Amino acid sequence: MQLAAALHGRAPDDLDGEDVRQHRKTRRMAAAAVTALALLAASTAVAGAIAAQRA
Repeated sequence: MQLAAALHGRAPDDLDGEDVRQHRKTRRMAAAAVTALALLAASTAVAGAIAAQRA
């Protein structure tokens, strides 16, 4: 960690904080993607049910 901090010109504690922020951001993006896919799947199921009823 000391070497990475020196290379980036930052304090080691700053790098730890950034790692946590990046992890949280990645988890939020993954959750958003899962939510979007679930909504798309639900809308597809509803559209399929409506189409089957009309047929």
